[in-house]
Amino acid sequence: MLTCHEVQELVPEYVSGRLAPSEVQALKLHLQGCQRCAVEVEGLAQVWNFLDQWPEEAPSERAVTAIRQAVLADLTAPQGSTPATAVLPGRKLMWAVADGLLFTLGSVVVMAGAASFEGFSAPVLLGSGALWSALYILAFALYFRSEGQNGATVNLRAIALAGLFTVGFSLIAARTLSVGQLVRYCQISPWGAALFRCVGQEGAYLVFGAMYALVPLFVVSFACGERVQRRPIAHGLLCAGLFFLLTLPAIYLQCGAFSLGVGLSWIAGAFLGSFAGAPLGFWLRARGQSWMT
Repeated sequence: MLTCHEVQELVPEYVSGRLAPSEVQALKLHLQGCQRCAVEVEGLAQVWNFLDQWPEEAPSERAVTAIRQAVLADLTAPQGSTPATAVLPGRKLMWAVADGLLFTLGSVVVMAGAASFEGFSAPVLLGSGALWSALYILAFALYFRSEGQNGATVNLRAIALAGLFTVGFSLIAARTLSVGQLVRYCQISPWGAALFRCVGQEGAYLVFGAMYALVPLFVVSFACGERVQRRPIAHGLLCAGLFFLLTLPAIYLQCGAFSLGVGLSWIAGAFLGSFAGAPLGFWLRARGQSWMT
């Protein structure tokens, strides 16, 4: 006797009339004792009969012509061409370059008041400025390129906006109270002296560098997280990477008077703080939105 699974495999052949007589008898015998399979076979048979009675109509000449033209246009299109929407328009590219250079100029002015450039040669300063300009232009290009693409999987506009805002806050903090100034203040305070005895100078720069990146990046990412509907962790990681790259020139310029170990500790702290603050901010905002809905 057939099983239910075997009957389901034979149903398409049965309702279409292509099943062998011996198998038809075995199937009907199973249906007499299985109400569930009988109901399913009856429903499929009704659908098949309905489709069999559907009148066959040839497509209109207009529809055939439209389909043929669409297929030919797709076949003749260059396979390696870049879609027009994937290229940043000239006007937006000009805005990205202008804003990037303007931000670079403002950042250099801020850093000139927070750090001394005496230990750097002119080529090094020019190279740092060129790198900073390229990174800022890239960030603004992502911002302008993503305009209007709210349905995309990754909202690069929100990532660029969060990264640029956080860099601005970090530069203001560096001008007001830099990591170096905070470390020097801690060295002369009782609690700071205890901290230095525990972690040392490199450890202090690691901790403060992480906090200077984590706190503002968390706040800005949480605020910009409203623009992110999906994949908050991925958005946070991309934002952290962008912010870390944008802050590297500033950290490098402030480390001119410090040892290599201190500079590397500061960079490591900024890296850890960036990749902790941004994903956490985007994730918490996404969780808050899901709870409210």
